[in-house]
Amino acid sequence: MKSKMVSQGWLFLGALLMCVTYPIVGNSQGYNNQIHNAEAQSNKSINQKRSSKVQISQPRNLKNQQLTNKHTQINRKIDGVVFRPVNAIPVYVKDKAIAKSYPNAVWYKVGESIDDGTLSQIQTANQQKSMVVPQKAISSIANSHYNVALPNTSKFRHQTIMFLGDSITKGYNGSYTYKNASFPLWVHKYLQTKVHKEGHIRSSITGHSFNDLFTILPTVNFKSANELVIEYGTNDYRHSTASLPQVEAKLTQAIKIIRKENPNIKIYGIIPLPRFDFTNMVTAQGMGGYTFPELQWGLASTYHSLGISTYNVAKVHPEFVNDNNFYTKYYDHRVHPTSQTYQQLGYYISRWLQQQFNKR
Repeated sequence: MKSKMVSQGWLFLGALLMCVTYPIVGNSQGYNNQIHNAEAQSNKSINQKRSSKVQISQPRNLKNQQLTNKHTQINRKIDGVVFRPVNAIPVYVKDKAIAKSYPNAVWYKVGESIDDGTLSQIQTANQQKSMVVPQKAISSIANSHYNVALPNTSKFRHQTIMFLGDSITKGYNGSYTYKNASFPLWVHKYLQTKVHKEGHIRSSITGHSFNDLFTILPTVNFKSANELVIEYGTNDYRHSTASLPQVEAKLTQAIKIIRKENPNIKIYGIIPLPRFDFTNMVTAQGMGGYTFPELQWGLASTYHSLGISTYNVAKVHPEFVNDNNFYTKYYDHRVHPTSQTYQQLGYYISRWLQQQFNKR
């Protein structure tokens, strides 16, 4: 067992390195329906043939996709300056004139000058506006002055929301972790609340490795949070031989442990995002002998049996990620979102959490 080979000291240090806490943001700029910017990404579609008769797990062959890979874009010249493309990352545009002209826009850095990198090409999330600005005119969205708060968020200002999950919670894209683009960070920005992030790559409910749920649980201080959002399960489908009943039982056990440590904590469950590993994800069985829809149903049933509200973004917003747009919405074209998709996910979860608060 890997967990027995790792000392408790190293476990604690590893947990500290993988968790992040975001404080409350200060000056508000207001917000007005920014999600239409992010939703524009879902309008792109791909043409592919899918078989409805597949009974076994057929790996999806992405090499046959007739698409322009976003990772191999060529340099382009703008006003005589050559720019190299960069993977889109959200940025805070500090220029007051730009902020005034586009008060509700979410900007992404998509290119930088190849000479000395002093110029950046930025673009709105809906790709309707693009411009070149000095690199010093932009900064990370973690900047305390960057505030895209939703309306009526005052009740969240004294709350701490903890996010506990796998690589999706961490903000991983399948190749590397976004420094400031995870969906918990967007929840922090949208709701003006304190956020603590416990996201761990390839973490599963039933695993026994250093980054799996039951190894992490003893290192987390659940008393420090008012709310807990759990986002787990996708790696159990893809990488664990545990059966679905075993996944459900271990999730139940984990929640009981958390509630014992903090009886007052309010828990919410996020149903795993759609995956596109196989040609037919409806019938393809994972290593544990169950399909992905069965996993989603089983997790939802487990949460509900424990009195926990759940959110399935793909069910509420079927246009979010689906067969027609997953190639552009997922960085690795399988399960890990792009930075723009993380923004959209953060927005949806923020609005849903607002609804849950209003029910109290």
